[in-house]
Amino acid sequence: MRYPAPMDIRSGGDSVQPACYNNSVASSGTPDNDYWNGRPERLAGLDGKVAIATIMGHPPLAALLRRWCLAQATRGETPCRADLEPYDLPRILLPYMFIYAQEGDRFRCRLYGSKLRDFFGEDSTGRYLDEMVKPDAREKRNSLFRKPLESGRPLFYRGFLVAPGVEWRHFNRLLLPVATQPGASPTQIMGALRIIPPPPGLRLDGNDPDGMLQHCLLQEDDCRLLLD
Repeated sequence: MRYPAPMDIRSGGDSVQPACYNNSVASSGTPDNDYWNGRPERLAGLDGKVAIATIMGHPPLAALLRRWCLAQATRGETPCRADLEPYDLPRILLPYMFIYAQEGDRFRCRLYGSKLRDFFGEDSTGRYLDEMVKPDAREKRNSLFRKPLESGRPLFYRGFLVAPGVEWRHFNRLLLPVATQPGASPTQIMGALRIIPPPPGLRLDGNDPDGMLQHCLLQEDDCRLLLD
């Protein structure tokens, strides 16, 4: 089946360097079947177990979530920045990491990994999330980022993105709520991204990629799978 050419959209908040995918994808050039569910332009269903299995398949995402879950289990509350300082985290994480701070109803980028800069050709540090997505997606994306802060739980989401001049990509993104001080309410989002290249010759259909996002809040039972 022939698919239309990819759309040229900006979604800098979802950017990621193309080399960030697991060896099974790299060796075959084809994403795992879990992502495509028989029809390559559509994602399989998403729940906590699927999200954890996906995260465990990618060392940077798994390392970050495991560190967050350990800190949460130790403190008995939302981890704070002191628990997750970037210089204390595995080096494999840093190029793919980001940190956003809530400022009123907006989110300002405080850390933007080198691989993210490489992919989009710019450094988004200091920019607001709503400046990095299409105008009609701003409220939806801000709402998605508020969910981890309001619930105190990690959020995993996935969908499609296209950078100017780059073939479309399926991405996974992990958002973790973080407080600035122990005992405080979380006001920052720390996270990382994964990219899965499409099968050779595949093109995204005419749907709006931003309307194809799937998300899932991870519960304590989901996190235990990483710690057992």
